[in-house]
Amino acid sequence: MYHDYHIRALPADWPKLIALGVKLGALTVSEDVVSTATPGCWDFIGVLHKPTGNVITTPEGETPEMAPVTDDKGVAYWHANLRTTMHLGAVAREMAQTDRDIAKAMQSLGRFFLLDEGGNPRAPKQPARGYA
Repeated sequence: MYHDYHIRALPADWPKLIALGVKLGALTVSEDVVSTATPGCWDFIGVLHKPTGNVITTPEGETPEMAPVTDDKGVAYWHANLRTTMHLGAVAREMAQTDRDIAKAMQSLGRFFLLDEGGNPRAPKQPARGYA
């Protein structure tokens, strides 16, 4: 069974995110290339853009104006999708009992994921890319 995770983090948090993924056993890094440590897929998307509601008129016609998805300070988030056979929540809860870094990260999931009303990671309403 596969589990899909839609990751969103600020560029400054990306090294910590990758380090936590390695510590959890979900990711590997070799020569600066990130990949899954389990069956699955790591799909780095980068900066996503969304319509601003404005329309731009060009010689080719009208097109929606797009802007990066940002935090409240205007810093663009980086996005990635992870498909893995690991249930990251279960593994993280177990490791958090003895690992301070994992425990701290569990207290700030919004730093790395979109969250639902219950504070759990959720999929975006319109994923940039998905899996069939």
